[in-house]
Amino acid sequence: MSDNKKIEVYQVEQEHFDIILNANENTIDFHKSNPGLAKKIQDEILKLDFNRYPDSSSLVLRQKYAKYAGTSPENIVCGNGSDEFISLIIQGFTSPGDTIVFHSPTFSMYKINAIKHDCNFIALPDKANFALDIDGIISTANKCHAKIIFLCNPNNPTGVAISRQEIVRVLDNTQALLVVDEAYFEFYGETVIDLIGSYKNLIVMRTLSKCFGLAGLRVGFAISNYDNVAVLNSIRFPYNLNAISQQVACVYLDYTDEILQEVECMKARRFQLYKELSQISYLQVFESQSNFLYARCACKDALKAKLKGKIAIRFFDDDFIRITIGTTDENNKVLILLKELENETS
Repeated sequence: MSDNKKIEVYQVEQEHFDIILNANENTIDFHKSNPGLAKKIQDEILKLDFNRYPDSSSLVLRQKYAKYAGTSPENIVCGNGSDEFISLIIQGFTSPGDTIVFHSPTFSMYKINAIKHDCNFIALPDKANFALDIDGIISTANKCHAKIIFLCNPNNPTGVAISRQEIVRVLDNTQALLVVDEAYFEFYGETVIDLIGSYKNLIVMRTLSKCFGLAGLRVGFAISNYDNVAVLNSIRFPYNLNAISQQVACVYLDYTDEILQEVECMKARRFQLYKELSQISYLQVFESQSNFLYARCACKDALKAKLKGKIAIRFFDDDFIRITIGTTDENNKVLILLKELENETS
């Protein structure tokens, strides 16, 4: 059984930087560049009764997101970001000592919450170039009678996508509850939400923190069949999503077309940054289906010193880094410093 004393602290960078590219956020704040959106947000917030509790069921938000996601409001639970649902799912579908399976590297909150809820966990190493070992995940889950499998699609931090066929193979060949974390769905474009009616062991997680740029409001969704939704509703706090977050999220969902247009621009910037970074000798950059790039860095300490106080990127404990896709100007400033370091170390 896992030791709670070994729970890792999820570290958040507190140092000041001129450019922030370390948390996979959308670097564009849409309401600051769209006067119509900003005015609508202001009007809607001023209509709220701050002396009243928010809608515990987030009905209007569920209706709007259901239309966007192509499902029914009854299949959706709203929550305080995807992080809340990782914890709720483990709480609702496991007992202490049960086993949770995921791969490695992936989002650290799966492991942190497994330990928090006193579950065992198995982190199966990826194959070459971070391709998932789907056969290994299936056999491991069956061998240890895993209660939950977490798959992040596309994966954070590698940016690798998992095909629909591979996800279906896991669903068909294990008894575990499969949680597909689609936080970065919009940058990839493939979903398995349409399968929730066919598989009782499937929960899909979504968020407005990434593509929609609402990381500061913490709006997430769990999407599944009625039985799984009922379990999550029975254990979540009744007012888990505040009124302002609900209202602003609803307004943003009315601007989906404009936001998705920006996603296409971001994908083009991702491709351009990938090409440029691939030319830097001390980096090995991997292709990504998300809003960031993952790379092996041969001079991580020197790079950290070079960027200090200027640009925040994510440094991992090993030789890997992750760079969020920024604006064209932000990306160019990253490239300038990285190329300067190449000249200094050559």
